Amino acid sequence: MLIGILGLQGAFIEHQNCLSRMKINNIIVKNINDFNIINALIIPGGESTVMIKLLKENNLLERLNKFIHLEKKPVMGICAGIILLASPEINGFKIKIKRNFYGSQTNSFINLNKLMFSNETIKGIYIRAPKILEINDNDINILAKNELNEITGIKKDNLIGFTFHPELTDDLSIHKYFINLIDKDNIYNCNKSYDD
Repeated sequence: MLIGILGLQGAFIEHQNCLSRMKINNIIVKNINDFNIINALIIPGGESTVMIKLLKENNLLERLNKFIHLEKKPVMGICAGIILLASPEINGFKIKIKRNFYGSQTNSFINLNKLMFSNETIKGIYIRAPKILEINDNDINILAKNELNEITGIKKDNLIGFTFHPELTDDLSIHKYFINLIDKDNIYNCNKSYDD
């Protein structure tokens, strides 16, 4: 198994560190050939508009869409990554989501998030975080909610997304969940557990 982390912009090194701690083989994805060898992809936090611009400039937008919609490979979007997955360019999540909902970087905060798939409560770091305002697809499952009862994690088919940054904490619960999904022939199941 080889996990890719989109490395055009944003916090991709932090996700690489998480996967390395879990002893999961990974590469930073920067070109079309990289997509051909990975089993799944993480789209990190950063600037969603810059990411879309760089995907287009590097001729990767069409390849990313093929990876998601035709090959049905697992993809996790974090913060800007979930915005990208909900964008018209990708159209992965049919949701209404607002960028920088809570304010600028100086308004960053930490909030507890309950994970529906494990009943764990983990810290989430919100940095210029988006907010999911509306879900327009009955097939979207809720994966996490914060202390404000806001939806902070969702899943549909081969896509999952979170509005907070799990990679900036020591908790690997989100990454373990993603790896569990990848490691199953059926993306809808999650039974195996990974230890640090």
